[in-house]
Amino acid sequence: MLQNCLTTTILETNYDLIEVEIDKEVFSKECKISDLKLEKDVTITMINRNDKIIAPSGSIVIKPGDVLFILVQQNKIKEVTKSILSKFINQES
Repeated sequence: MLQNCLTTTILETNYDLIEVEIDKEVFSKECKISDLKLEKDVTITMINRNDKIIAPSGSIVIKPGDVLFILVQQNKIKEVTKSILSKFINQES
């Protein structure tokens, strides 16, 4: 799953700005930002959808094909990426 994640270190802090792609060839489900239940120190800074920038808010629906830009502590990148991407996996049997 981390193949969908790029990182950029933010100056001399323990935070990185990461890009997480909701790959439409892998994921088909949609999810509201508020349903992600992100920790207080994790911030979606913007969403790129079809080369248009969307300012995130809790009611925005994230769709397959979107790229999320997320500010997150370096030691939580894997955990946060895995948690976010898990919301887009269909649980059908």
